[in-house]
Amino acid sequence: MTTTPGDPEQDWVLVVTENERCSEEGDFARTPSGAAASCERAADGKLRWTSRW
Repeated sequence: MTTTPGDPEQDWVLVVTENERCSEEGDFARTPSGAAASCERAADGKLRWTSRW
């Protein structure tokens, strides 16, 4: 779990691994390096985390 100064309930950001399966298309997170990631449908039709927009 990652938090920043302020209200922890609002500042929590999920850290994910790119190409890892996800469950809700359009969700946002970040990679361990800090890049923004979103849950998108991949070429195989499955939802996966990506930092490529």
